[in-house]
Amino acid sequence: MTGVHNQFVVVRIDGEERESTIAGRLRRARPVVGDRVEVRELPDGSVRVEAVQPRRGILLRGAFRNEEKIVAANVDVLVVVAAVADPPLRTGLIDRYLVAAWRGGIEAMIALTKVDLPYDQDEVARVREIYGALGHRVIPLSLRTGEGLDELRAALIDRVSVLAGHSGVGKTSLTNALTGRTDATGAVNPVSDRGRHTTTGARYMDLPGGGALIDTAGIRSFGIAGVAAEDLQQAFPEIAAAAEECEWEGCLHREGEDGCAVPGAPGVSPERLASYRKLLGELEELEAERAT
Repeated sequence: MTGVHNQFVVVRIDGEERESTIAGRLRRARPVVGDRVEVRELPDGSVRVEAVQPRRGILLRGAFRNEEKIVAANVDVLVVVAAVADPPLRTGLIDRYLVAAWRGGIEAMIALTKVDLPYDQDEVARVREIYGALGHRVIPLSLRTGEGLDELRAALIDRVSVLAGHSGVGKTSLTNALTGRTDATGAVNPVSDRGRHTTTGARYMDLPGGGALIDTAGIRSFGIAGVAAEDLQQAFPEIAAAAEECEWEGCLHREGEDGCAVPGAPGVSPERLASYRKLLGELEELEAERAT
């Protein structure tokens, strides 16, 4: 599945992209970009999606009314795109994406764009230190000078990757640079001449060196989905490791909890702990709402 639009989807059949309708039984749980599907050719020459094959590597986000939304499926790598300046670097959003990658069983790396602009070098060095220590590849990028592009291209070869990040971080320009296309901003149907359509915000594009890239719409916030409050610490491996020293079982490392060993533990940064606590509070509020 390479595109999902309001009234149709786009599927790739023998290398050719074709518009397709969806069988009625699939309309409530619509296919998503990245899905592998079974299609049927109809007597009028059109095609219809009849079934969706089992998914892996699911990128999930929270939506309105405590709902969950699948952004993309069958993903190997999530590339979290964050700018070092303009807009300011937001580690909280990076952490949200890393939780989503953990939940979906997806490898995550971080692309720091706009390094050709003036920025706080100490802050960025700190960010690289924190996430590098967690095993995430951090790649500084400049689309103006080309710094880091070859490294990122090599990391994505023969893999299905998703680019995700805050609006304004240069994600569209990065998509164009990686795919060799210049139309990544458009929502025009690539198959017919029907004109402009509203999309679900994700597009599947081939990479010249092999593999594919799924570009997602820039966002202002990213809700966590599919994670229970008591399981959240597993998405923060340094916190989970430090938690083994907590004095009582079931400690969730809230601020001021007696006997909690996480604050000040080696490898646990204040930034990450604050991010964890914020997400924990959100998940507990959601669970309370569902219980009422």
